[in-house]
Amino acid sequence: MLIHVGNNTDVVVKLMNYSENCIRIAYIKSGDSYSMQNIPEGYYYLKIAYGKDFRKYTQDGQCIVKFMVNPTYERGTEKLDYYKVKGPNTVEGDYEYENWRLPSFELSLNIKYTKGNFNTFHSNKITETEFNR
Repeated sequence: MLIHVGNNTDVVVKLMNYSENCIRIAYIKSGDSYSMQNIPEGYYYLKIAYGKDFRKYTQDGQCIVKFMVNPTYERGTEKLDYYKVKGPNTVEGDYEYENWRLPSFELSLNIKYTKGNFNTFHSNKITETEFNR
C-alpha cells in the first residue's frame, strides 16, 4: 500500500484486521510518502490519525500514539482485500506458469479546509481511545 500525505498534517496509519489486531502501523510526516509492504493475505480496514506534534509512549504494555495539536481520528469503512487472485496460466515451451495478481492500494491523505465534501475515502470519526485499541 502506497500512502501519500499532503503538506497540511502529519499522519499515523494503522492497518487493522477484523480480529482488531494491528498488522502494520506507520507515522508519515507531512509532504512524505510511505510504502507499507509485506502485508499478509487477509481482509483489513484502516485507522487514521491526523495532526501535529506526534507523541508515542507505552502504557500498560500497549503502544499509545497521539497528536498534541489538532488531532483527528478516523476509522475507514472500506474493506481492503489483500488476497491474491489466480489468473490464467501461461505456457511457454514445455513449461506452464501460474499467474497471480497481487492486491495493491494507493491512498492520498490530507486535511483540507474547504466547503463541501470531496472525500473519496469513506471513514467515521473515532476517539483517540478507539484509535489506540
